[in-house]
Amino acid sequence: MQQAVTSRPPAASGAAPRRAARMLLRAGRLRCPNCGRGQIFITWLKLRYRCPACDLLLERGESDYFIGAYLLNLIIAELIVVALMVVLVLATWPAVPWTAVTWGIALLTIPAATLTYPYSRSLWLAIDLIFRPPEESDFSPGADVIEFPRGPRTERPPTRRPQ
Repeated sequence: MQQAVTSRPPAASGAAPRRAARMLLRAGRLRCPNCGRGQIFITWLKLRYRCPACDLLLERGESDYFIGAYLLNLIIAELIVVALMVVLVLATWPAVPWTAVTWGIALLTIPAATLTYPYSRSLWLAIDLIFRPPEESDFSPGADVIEFPRGPRTERPPTRRPQ
């Protein structure tokens, strides 16, 4: 009887889930998902251009790369806000202060999105690295800051004053 041939060797079958979990945990600690050593954020809202430890390009070469991270941020932040709303409604049932709940939830939405922003960006980077592992071009040397070329200065045309 002939055995079925699998597409990957048996030794590597458990390695991929462990690697993915390790990358997601590193991202949850706001570290480079690739190496786990480099802090990938300069400030709470500003991502470095490259990992300071392994030199991985964090933008991955696409202008709209983090649109998925913004969606992930929206989902996570809204789930937190809805969970808080459910807890508040259950805690005050049957006399729920609906006006206070409505305004409180509306005011919590922006801080929740701000607090979850770096986590969603680093998790998105980890998810991308899981499905699209880094290539040699992702480690090419570069600076920490992207310099955009400046065009010629344009002056405003003079305005005429009414006479």
